Amino acid sequence: MLISIILLAAGKASRFGGDKVICKLANGKSLIECSSHIYQSLSLPILAVIRPGDTVIKDILGRNKIPWIECKKAGKGMGASIRCGIQALIESDAWLIACADMPLIKQSTVATILTKIRSGSQLVAPEYNGKLGHPVGFGKTNQEELLNLPNEHGAKSILENHADLLHIIKVDDHGITADVDNKNDLHYINKFLL
Repeated sequence: MLISIILLAAGKASRFGGDKVICKLANGKSLIECSSHIYQSLSLPILAVIRPGDTVIKDILGRNKIPWIECKKAGKGMGASIRCGIQALIESDAWLIACADMPLIKQSTVATILTKIRSGSQLVAPEYNGKLGHPVGFGKTNQEELLNLPNEHGAKSILENHADLLHIIKVDDHGITADVDNKNDLHYINKFLL
């Protein structure tokens, strides 16, 4: 089974006030480097979806040997970025959709999600303290819906529409909900990197 990882890194970061994924964290690495490192050791295809002309992110990804694709419609929303990633990795049997602003996710959480996908689950999401988080696994049966997501929305609607098929994994991993929306979130992330 071919499972590919789509790393979403094309957001406008308007709440953050700038390009957050290139911000340096307490460990000296950028947010996107720390987030992508979680998935690099898995020996699975990985593709970062970025905005057109984002040379700084291209440089960071290049140094870290992470392939990328420019999403021409990235400015229209997360749905456009997801579609771009799925289209580029269309031969995959399943996809793990991850976010470039979530560097605290445990590798054991990712491994558990991948095991569930390999065992036939078509929708897999982690849960911490009653809240669903990332990354989320999607099987081939979700391909059409992923390719038809509205530009401005992520894939949450697929999870809601198929709640009966959603395999929820309860994890002891606060990282699945710890993303960076504003500069205060960076302080929270940095506490765990020092």
